[in-house]
Amino acid sequence: NAGLSRDEKYEQDLRARVSRKARGSYQIGMLGLKGGVGKTTTTVTLGTMLAQVRGDRILVLDADPGCGNLAERAGRTSPSSIADLVADKNLS
Repeated sequence: NAGLSRDEKYEQDLRARVSRKARGSYQIGMLGLKGGVGKTTTTVTLGTMLAQVRGDRILVLDADPGCGNLAERAGRTSPSSIADLVADKNLS
């Protein structure tokens, strides 16, 4: 066994960097003036990766006034809305 290949080492390094514990919580915004440039796809991919690799709890909000399709892309929906989140008295 000659050991890990260059690609395997690179992937292992990426996983180690992504898996590091974050201090606190972060808000990440995907913004763009033009439609159809991949904001929704990037959001779903980033959220999925963070949930799978790090085990983080991810909250994704689609604020598209044109009725975005983030929930459809993610394959998961919730009966709750942003109004439920804002009204939660236990939210810190």
